[in-house]
Amino acid sequence: MALDFSTLRKKMVLGPDHHQFQLIKPVSNSPIGQVWHAYDLSTGEDEDSRDRVALEIVNPNLLKDKQTLEQFKSQVSRASRLDFKHLAKIHGYFQSREGWLFVAMEPISTRSLARILIEDGYKQLSAEKARVILSQVAAAVDYCARHKVSHGDLTPWNVIITHEVGVKMVNVAFRQPLLHALQSSGHRVLNSEYHAPEAFSSAPLPLSTDIFSFACLVYLLFAGRAPFSPEVPQAERNPEDLSPPALFNDEQWQLLLTALSEQPGDRPESAQELLKQLFPPGVALPGDPPKTKSAGPREQKAKPRPEKKAAKTLDSRVEPKRKGGMLIGSLLGASIAFGAGVALGYMLAGNEFRGHEQQLVDQLIKVQSLLDQPPSIESKIALSREFAVLRELSGDQTLLAQIGARVDNYSVRLTRDAINNSPNDADGNNDSALVRRTGEVFKDEIIPGVFGPNMVIVPKGRFQMGDLDRNGDDNELPVHEVSIKRSFALSQKEITFGEYDLFALSTGRPLPNDEGWGRGNRPVVNISWNDANAYAYWIRQQTGQPYRLPSEAEWEYSARAGNSTRFWWGNEVGTNNAACDDCGSGFDGQQTAPTGSFAPNPFGLYDMNGNVYEWVSDCYNESYDQAPTDGSSWDVGLCNYRVMRGGSWYDIPRLIRSASRYRHPPNAVRNTWGFRVALDLDSD
Repeated sequence: MALDFSTLRKKMVLGPDHHQFQLIKPVSNSPIGQVWHAYDLSTGEDEDSRDRVALEIVNPNLLKDKQTLEQFKSQVSRASRLDFKHLAKIHGYFQSREGWLFVAMEPISTRSLARILIEDGYKQLSAEKARVILSQVAAAVDYCARHKVSHGDLTPWNVIITHEVGVKMVNVAFRQPLLHALQSSGHRVLNSEYHAPEAFSSAPLPLSTDIFSFACLVYLLFAGRAPFSPEVPQAERNPEDLSPPALFNDEQWQLLLTALSEQPGDRPESAQELLKQLFPPGVALPGDPPKTKSAGPREQKAKPRPEKKAAKTLDSRVEPKRKGGMLIGSLLGASIAFGAGVALGYMLAGNEFRGHEQQLVDQLIKVQSLLDQPPSIESKIALSREFAVLRELSGDQTLLAQIGARVDNYSVRLTRDAINNSPNDADGNNDSALVRRTGEVFKDEIIPGVFGPNMVIVPKGRFQMGDLDRNGDDNELPVHEVSIKRSFALSQKEITFGEYDLFALSTGRPLPNDEGWGRGNRPVVNISWNDANAYAYWIRQQTGQPYRLPSEAEWEYSARAGNSTRFWWGNEVGTNNAACDDCGSGFDGQQTAPTGSFAPNPFGLYDMNGNVYEWVSDCYNESYDQAPTDGSSWDVGLCNYRVMRGGSWYDIPRLIRSASRYRHPPNAVRNTWGFRVALDLDSD
């Protein structure tokens, strides 16, 4: 029986037996298929507890070709591994018993950039607001490129402006084979005016395809129209025939033309780098885009015209509830006063600000656009200057503290990049600049005013992993060399109850038992590997930074801290160096010690030996035969067990050696088990 979209209805259940969804309401319809909001029935017993998702139910006529079907599934699988604050999360593809194939995604209910331009025109969109939008789109494009994923359908319809984070890019990657199938069947491809020439024939698409589409968005926002008409065949489109945006100088226009090149290899490799070259940090923008009251991004007859004076009001349809003197912190709400994109989202949603409030919002956007730039010395100087102006405009100390923390964080990111870009010799030895930065401490903001664990920079290098003096167990053999080729960060101390409790309360998880020893700065215990991994995933989502559990090799490298002895301080356990059974401390064999109770190792890390066992990411293997030698997690083997390292307050000294390793099921808990987190220092 042929599938018919007319048979889909509210409360209908779709999906395989092990993971089903209940349709709530249709959202949109296109030749690709239908989008519905739905409940994920696997996440709760009733509607109040169930997660809401968006389902893209694919037109079955587009999936008749086996190659298209396989490409579609492959693209969904690749896209589902992406996790970035400016990308709508893709959960995967599912097939119902009736035969419907669909993609489950994060639901985004606010307006697309296309709708904003259609409904509000360009009047409210200053050059600074346009740059904020583009900087967040660029960050998402470059994130995808680093993971070897091309969006393939980057148009203003797939750029959503939210109140929470600003830009959310939707429909990443999986529409590529569907659009190709649509065109092959003789149908017109929607929004083709934003597609690169190779998008009409090439599969898979080169990563620079998205650079072309990004350049089209730049042109759209600064020229007031799309660069090409969907009525003009692709073969007849010539970027050289375009009129440059009125606000662009010759240098900017040539940069944009390079990004619009018909040859994928001629385009810039990075959207963020292109944006930085177009609008250098600290250099005033040329002014506002044209105030064209356009019918939207698909009507292209109106010519751009520059404004003589930068706009200071918004094209608003909402009368403000209060007037004058309102602090921006209370205006936006304390909990979201300066989330990335919040000010932009509020303005594009149609909220009006006046007088002093407008100055605050304008200055917020300037600061925010600099914070969204890739870290550079020029941006840091400009950021310091614009933040000083903001301090003069605002008396809201809560807001200033929140933004000040983000400014400090920007400096940390600049330091991280400098470290990762530091040269090293051919043997992989660290240079002096890197060594000097070993042990540097930073932290990332989780929610406004609340920060995650202190993180310590660990340098790249090589070490011998395993039982170096044959004092251990067989699972510590064979000894092998591991090369850590990129510096990373590790939490300075074991994750504490205070840090974990914030996660548990924020996500509705039960609080782990503290055994009556106290919470606060004591290491969290009674934690499974699943719990530890969930915490790392949560902090990754909250910060937009790639937090994770450390690999087993990273853990031992960090514990040894350049030493080949049993413990970082020597071959003898000594007195009061750690918490274990017979370590000579006041906690031996009784309970955990508060984190940081003993001296740190040469990398500046506390409690790597003893106190609590620490979960790492690896599957367990009974020896190091065929173990990775690059420091990566060993994700094959006995994965029904996960590795833990470091020993605990309860264990004898031999078990807290830097080489000692143990394993347990990922769902098991004990009052001797905890964890710490790692962080990649590049922007992935």
